[in-house]
Amino acid sequence: GSQVELGCSAEGRPPPLLTWFRGPQVLREEPAAAALRLHLAQVRPQDSGTYTCVA
Repeated sequence: GSQVELGCSAEGRPPPLLTWFRGPQVLREEPAAAALRLHLAQVRPQDSGTYTCVA
């Protein structure tokens, strides 16, 4: 397994809540963040799917 890092950023007033999803599942959430990175270590076939960052 390789490692992967995904990033997203957003700006707004008030600062946005950034959330990473894999399909419908919340993976990581950070309030008032300008940027949020998702680090996947030892990626395996079962980690496949659609990863989405929502602000």
